[in-house]
Amino acid sequence: MARGSGGGGKASNGKELKMFLKNGWWKEHWYLIFAVLGISIGVFGTIIIEALRAKQEIFSIDVTDQVLMTRVFRSGEPWMVLCSKPDDILPEVFTKAAPRLVGEAYVGVIDCTQKMPKTGKSILARYGIKSVIQPTIFTIADHQKPKQIFLDDLQSARDLAHKAMSQTRRALVQVLNAAELEAKCLNKAKCVLFLRSGKFKQYERRWIDRMVRKQRAVQFAWIDSTVSKLSIEYMLPEYALGEHRVVFFKKQRDPEKKKRSIVTAKAYRNIFDDVPVRQFVDDNLEATLKPLSKSIKVSRRKSILETAREEARKANDESYVEKRRRERKEEEANADDAHFFPQAADEEQGEVADISNIEEEDEEVIDLDAAAHSDEL
Repeated sequence: MARGSGGGGKASNGKELKMFLKNGWWKEHWYLIFAVLGISIGVFGTIIIEALRAKQEIFSIDVTDQVLMTRVFRSGEPWMVLCSKPDDILPEVFTKAAPRLVGEAYVGVIDCTQKMPKTGKSILARYGIKSVIQPTIFTIADHQKPKQIFLDDLQSARDLAHKAMSQTRRALVQVLNAAELEAKCLNKAKCVLFLRSGKFKQYERRWIDRMVRKQRAVQFAWIDSTVSKLSIEYMLPEYALGEHRVVFFKKQRDPEKKKRSIVTAKAYRNIFDDVPVRQFVDDNLEATLKPLSKSIKVSRRKSILETAREEARKANDESYVEKRRRERKEEEANADDAHFFPQAADEEQGEVADISNIEEEDEEVIDLDAAAHSDEL
């Protein structure tokens, strides 16, 4: 009986569920359903994150291990490293902070008092790390010098992880003038410069951040092209407000002087989006680019208002010249012969005689035949 009643209960529950779905009663309780789903997803996501954190590996590094030493100090990878002897117990703040860096940085332990084979110096002496600060922890990334983490950020695992991420996280570097462009971009082995024309949209910022974090061997910088203008603008797509542009710079060996490196560049000429820009960078990492003949100068770009005023002034100047030219043509067309042939005499030159009132005088007519006959007689 118990089994039968149990089977009947299951059938009843099945019928109720069908009626619930068929009659659309779930629509009246949709907010409860979505709330339960949201909580379930949140709990499931937390479990996954914790599982990933638990898999964070802490590398044991020896100064004689060239592979790991190269990864830590020469690869540009992000690392958080604890200075500790092999038999020492790892501090709790370090072990609890390590799982928080999954996907952000690698974690390792090294005896910083050991002398490195090539330099003969310890890591403490080579990089100026202070062992009086305990625990002695430093970060290193992007081919930069190690940065020590001080006591203020060693009080909790959360503070330590946050500081380690902030010191190893890649970010776009802003360039304001030619000197900063040289130091922050052109002096690097590879550099991608974004010529920003207005603010980046949110989705653009996201894929740019992903690219910056992934491409550790490349420096990323940006300049406000609405304010600044580069001397290589002729190499780039024409400037337009709201249209961002990209230039890839790379140092190459001078073919004439092989010991000297030269700066080369290539402009991006496609839509400003994640996939094509990333492909552009990947394609030019090992490509041979065109060298720059001159150093790049940064000048001030005229504002829209200034440009409009200048164009208006030029238009006014041109319209004035055209107006004067048209007036001269009209004056010449309206001119008559009076300018060339005067129709009245000047009073100083005397009055013109009126011949209508002059009386005719009697003229004496000599008969030449009669005069000749009288001479013969």
